[in-house]
Amino acid sequence: MFIIVLGCKTKSTIKEKKQEEFKIITYNIWYGYQDRKHSRFPCLESGEESKTLIYQWLKDQDADVVVFQELIDYSAEKLKEESQFLGHNYAVTLIDRGMTIGISSKGPIDVKEILTEGMHHGLIYCTVAGVEIIGTHLWPSFDEKILDEATIVGKCIKKSLNSENPVIILGHFNAFSS
Repeated sequence: MFIIVLGCKTKSTIKEKKQEEFKIITYNIWYGYQDRKHSRFPCLESGEESKTLIYQWLKDQDADVVVFQELIDYSAEKLKEESQFLGHNYAVTLIDRGMTIGISSKGPIDVKEILTEGMHHGLIYCTVAGVEIIGTHLWPSFDEKILDEATIVGKCIKKSLNSENPVIILGHFNAFSS
């Protein structure tokens, strides 16, 4: 059995920590700023126009951390360079080619684990500003494969529970609404 738990520390543990605002956003780029139009999303045709609007919106949000999904051919260096527009000086990516997950941050990113084995996309497990972050992008069909990937994420969650830090699991779960 697998259960996704968000904010999995007790209230007393969180209250003992210094209360500071920490803003985190997850954003699925939707096929990496490619020039394309989708029948369900007939908005922008230009990938660069889309990218400009997305980055402006993200800058306005002033998040401490952004977890991206569906970046195409992004290295950590490319993401770090672009994310400076957001006021972020740190970035990591799951892989440097193909469709990847990326994390950018105002503060240092302590990568604990990068997993791709057994997963279609993968996950990045890291700590930023005392918060454990598990960013993932799961298999796009609800079948045995997505359940296998959820089990892998669950094992990562179990490791994070040994930490004294709050834990956030976010990304593109490819879940279906009831």
